Amino acid sequence: MPAFLVSADPQALARRIDKSDMALVFAADAADARAMAKSKFNADSNTQWDEAIVTQLAADTDYENWRMRVQVAPAAGGPNIADVTFTGLAAATLDDLALGCVALLNLTPSISVSSHGNRLAFGDFDDEGEDYTVGDILTPVEGTGDPLATFRVDSVNGSGEIQTASVVNRGAYSVSPGDGDMAGGTGNGAEFEFIITDNVLAAADVADNLGDHSLLVELLPPAAEHDGAIAVPSAVLVVTDEGVAAAALDAQLAPDSFILPNLLATGKRS
Repeated sequence: MPAFLVSADPQALARRIDKSDMALVFAADAADARAMAKSKFNADSNTQWDEAIVTQLAADTDYENWRMRVQVAPAAGGPNIADVTFTGLAAATLDDLALGCVALLNLTPSISVSSHGNRLAFGDFDDEGEDYTVGDILTPVEGTGDPLATFRVDSVNGSGEIQTASVVNRGAYSVSPGDGDMAGGTGNGAEFEFIITDNVLAAADVADNLGDHSLLVELLPPAAEHDGAIAVPSAVLVVTDEGVAAAALDAQLAPDSFILPNLLATGKRS
C-alpha cells in the first residue's frame, strides 16, 4: 500500500487544535489519504485538510547497511537453534537480504535446507492425465526454482487418472511455473493448478524433525543512522509457529518495493 505525506497550509489563519501541519499515512490513493488525515484531526476545520497537499512517497529499494535477522527458537524456551544476521551491500534489495540469510542458515548444523522464493501448493487439476501409479512423484515442467516443487500422486482410478495429489516440497522459485504441465512418474498428461505464495523465506524447507519451533524475521535499520540497532516494529515481518515435527518452517516476506507499514508520523509547529 502506498504512503502519502498530507500537508496542510502552515500559514492558515485558523490554527489546528494540536498544531499538526502534516501526517504520513498509508492509503489506497491520494483522496483516501486526505480523508484519513481529516479524520485523524477531526477537531480542525474541514477546509484545512480538504485543501491539503498530498504527495505520494516512493519506496526505498536500496537496503545498503540494513540488516535482516532470522531466529529459530524452541517454543518451550531455551537457546535459539539458529540466529543469523545478514547486512546489505551497496544497492541491496530485500531479496538480497533474504538470500544472504538463507546462505547463513544453511551453515547452521541443526538446519539442513533453507530457501527463498515463491512456493507452490496443489490447487486443482486441469488434466488428471493417465497411466499414473499411486506414489508417483511429479515436478512442474516450467519455472525456475531451487529446489523444485514436488508432488505425490495419492490415488488414481482404473485408467491411472490422478484423483488426489499432495505436495511433498513446495519449492522455491525465482520464476513461478506459467502453467501446470507435470513431469515424472509412470504416466503422462497431468496438468495441475498451483496456489503460489510469493517471496517466502524458509528456515527449514523440508521435513526437519525440529518439532515445535518459532520463526522470527526482523528488518533492522543501519545502526549508524538510528539510535542503536532497534528493529523497526512494523518490519518484524512474520512470527510463525508450525507446531509439529517435519513441517516446513517458513515466513512470507514483504515485496521488494514495500514501504514500512503501520507508521503514522505528524509534524507540529514549535
